[in-house]
This record gives sequence, structure tokens and C-alpha cells, in this order.
Amino acid sequence: TKRWMDPNNDGDPSDGIDGWRLDVPDCVKMPFWKEWSALVKKLNPEAYIVGELWTESPDWLNCELFHAQMNYPLVKLMIKFFIDKSISPSQLEKSLNELLSTYPMQVNFVQMNLLDSHDTDRIASMIYNPHREYDKRNRLNPRDGGDYNKNYKNTKPTKNCYELLKQITAFQFTFIGSPCIWYGDEVGMWGADDPFDRKPMLWRELEPYGEPDAKVDEDLSAHYEKIISIREKYPVFKTGLYKPIISDDEKNIFAFERIKGEKTGIVVMNKSGKTQKIELTLSTLPTGISELKDVLTQKTYKLKNGQLDVSIKAQGYVILVN
Repeated sequence: TKRWMDPNNDGDPSDGIDGWRLDVPDCVKMPFWKEWSALVKKLNPEAYIVGELWTESPDWLNCELFHAQMNYPLVKLMIKFFIDKSISPSQLEKSLNELLSTYPMQVNFVQMNLLDSHDTDRIASMIYNPHREYDKRNRLNPRDGGDYNKNYKNTKPTKNCYELLKQITAFQFTFIGSPCIWYGDEVGMWGADDPFDRKPMLWRELEPYGEPDAKVDEDLSAHYEKIISIREKYPVFKTGLYKPIISDDEKNIFAFERIKGEKTGIVVMNKSGKTQKIELTLSTLPTGISELKDVLTQKTYKLKNGQLDVSIKAQGYVILVN
């Protein structure tokens, strides 16, 4: 640990690694991790420690142990809401509140909010193969048994799948926590679980590839650049407090707010198949706000009679800031 964090052994951690991702740490007794984490924090108080913990793990995420977990509990909720459509906006709100209340707020801010990883099928393929329990029935390796996954589509997902991925990542990059991208998702890579989720990265300069349709998705790549730039430009989406503001099961709308001082960011998700109009009233907005800007279209919405009307296209989203 010291070798990697302070390779020159000079007490200066600037030439060492910035943090640790721990593989199945719950397979090692907790007293060891307490001692180890104390060493890490002594070597570099700013080092980041994230554990591969697949369920809610409040005993592991505290001042003595880890800062965060790979946030599989969150992505499981996202899959149910965005892909399987098996939970309603109000059920999503309730589940998110329960998950966030499991941890101190400083933990929620740094949770590793991923969609997929080296242990799952890729997110684009999850969308293409809905209604499967997360990380189950997604592995095509023959040793996993006969026809177990014979219906799994391990070809390039459809354009509609990638459009839904845009909505999911818009939520991921504006929700509380630290978003994480599994390499290649941003250029449209797809694949079932091992070994297809670990294929070599797609590079523009190496095209064309032998695999059919294997090329950089320029439209999706541009979306990732845009959604990352929004998070970078508006710190409210990094460190603003989280507050759900709309859970409309009839319109299939979910909206939440991020608040940081006088700054606010509002994210609205339309999971219905048609354009929906929502009304934001003064009761759901911080005091003193008279207008909001859509960061995607640069359109400005002004409050009229204490109300702001916003239209969201089918399966779309808006991101508003003051």
C-alpha cells in the first residue's frame, strides 16, 4: 500500500496513486480493513477508497473504513425504472429516499454511481435485453449451462436503445454521487457478460474492425461530452443537495432538484410515450428565482403568476438551471 501511494518514500503522496478500488472486500474480515484504511488516510488524507459491495453496506461506509461503494443498489433501481419500467415514479422516489437515508450525506456525494462494469453485461445490451434481474441471465459462456441464455441478443443494440441510454446517463450525471463510465460505453460498445463486456476499446483511427457494426457512435459520444460538460460547468450537480419535486405516476414524470446556496438545478425525466407538460410552481422552487434556462437548448423559461410551464418530449428529459 505504501509503495503505491508513496513510491519515493519521501512522505509526499503527489507521485502516488489517488485511491483504491477494493475487490470483494467483504471476503476479508473488517478489522483488517480498519487498520488498512487508517494507513491509507495517514499516507494521503485525500485518497479515495471504494469497495465492491453489491448491497447496501452502511457498516462499511464510515469514517473508519471506506468512503464509497460501487453503487449497484442505485443502478438496480435505475434499470427497473428506465429499462424494465417495473416501478413507477413514486416508487422510484421512495426507493431513492430510502437508499440515500442509509448513509451519511458525505457518503452519498462520493458514491461510485456506475451503470455497468467488468462483472456485468454492458448497459446498451441491458437496454436491448430488458426484464432480466441485474447481472443475472446475461452470460453466454457455455460453462454457465446449455440454453440458459439462448434468447440473449448479443448483437448491436438498436438506435432506440442508444436514445434511452442518453436519458439514463442524463440522470446519472445530474443525480447525487460520482458518476462512473465503464470504458467504451461512451462510444456505443455493447456485449453480454464475460468475455463480451471486456472487448478491446473501439478507436476511430483503427476502424474498420472485423466485427460487424463495430465503430465509434459519434452521436452518442457527443452526448457524453455534452452531459459531462454540463456537470463540469454547473457545480450544483456535483455538490448540490438532492430533493425530489415531482413524482407523477399518471404522466410518468419524475423530477428532482439539486440545490447549492442560491444555485439550483432541476432535472425532469419523461418516461411516457408522448410529450408531457409539467408545471413548476413557487412552492417547488427556491425563493427569488424568476427564470430558468434549459442547458440543452439554451431556452429561457420565465415564471408567470408564480408558475413555470415546461414541455418534455416522449422518453426525453430537460435540465434547467438558474
